[in-house]
Amino acid sequence: MRKGGLAQQHFNVGAMKETLIPLPSLEEQSDISRTLESLDARAGDEVQFREALVRLKSALMSVLLTGEVRVKPGEDAA
Repeated sequence: MRKGGLAQQHFNVGAMKETLIPLPSLEEQSDISRTLESLDARAGDEVQFREALVRLKSALMSVLLTGEVRVKPGEDAA
């Protein structure tokens, strides 16, 4: 007879409740928290920057496609 199924066949909730999980010191937890907050703030800044670029692109496309601004082929952007 072949057995299939779980890798941990005798691991149950009771055993999980008794399992000790090491935690970093409070100082290390604070360092980790500050690092994650910094990364989160940076990600927020990047999202805002991208949104500004999307708005700029939309505005440029609008003035170009409506003919409000004329561009001649071979003209240098200045």
